[in-house]
Amino acid sequence: MFTNRIFRFLRKKIVLAALFTLSFCYCLIHWLPESEELMSDDNMVQPLNLPSQSFKWHTSWDKTNHTNSKITSCRNSVQGKILIADDKGFVCPRQDVLSNGCCNVDSASTSRYSCESCHDNGCCSIYEYCISCCLQPEKSVQHENSYTDPKAKHCYGESPPAAQLGTS
Repeated sequence: MFTNRIFRFLRKKIVLAALFTLSFCYCLIHWLPESEELMSDDNMVQPLNLPSQSFKWHTSWDKTNHTNSKITSCRNSVQGKILIADDKGFVCPRQDVLSNGCCNVDSASTSRYSCESCHDNGCCSIYEYCISCCLQPEKSVQHENSYTDPKAKHCYGESPPAAQLGTS
């Protein structure tokens, strides 16, 4: 008797329509592949394809025309959505990265050996500035990425900074 009531209820057109609609929506959401057209261009980060090369310290820097004749391409931090740091110590906006992976030194927004978000304890809030700051010839990169300061995670220096308590 109880099962007969359930079957009668499920045979009603409104219940069947609701079940069909919910099932159809589920299929649309979970089974259709994500389209690139639905994604915003703001969330897309274009990869920089550069040839792999070993790291080279830059000692012969020509300050007059900002060129180094020995180096034709740069390794850079790649993952930054807004900023990029290259292996010459420059930080620039992503749109100022040249095809060889180096920051455009002629751009007004490019800076070299910038410690802009870095604190006295050797920790920086922004990773790209940590890279640029620690590439200064007088800086050491012994503890390049120790997360001891919860607000300024990216660190450099000759010794690890003192751990600070806090929530991140």
